Amino acid sequence: MKTIIIPLLLALAATAVAAETDAPRSTIHAITLPKVATQLKPGPGREKVQGYCGVCHSVDYIVMQPPFAKEKWGEIVAKMIKAFGAPIPKDAREEIVGYLGTAYGK
Repeated sequence: MKTIIIPLLLALAATAVAAETDAPRSTIHAITLPKVATQLKPGPGREKVQGYCGVCHSVDYIVMQPPFAKEKWGEIVAKMIKAFGAPIPKDAREEIVGYLGTAYGK
């Protein structure tokens, strides 16, 4: 009985593959979504945030965060530098953290 079942299963599998490859392909439709540029809130340090933070990720990641205290934003900026190698110079860090704490803080 085993000698009949295995060849039968192989034949069914081959038929299924052949039927799939012979089937006509459907037309692929595409849509174009509008580009929506997220704008950071105005304030001192905004340009530095856009420049330094925007090198690695979109500013969408900033505006979708909950309102963190300035200290927490400082920890996040430090993590971005240490863990991910964010190219933020020391002289820009305080202004970036200040902006994030004011514009997107508690």
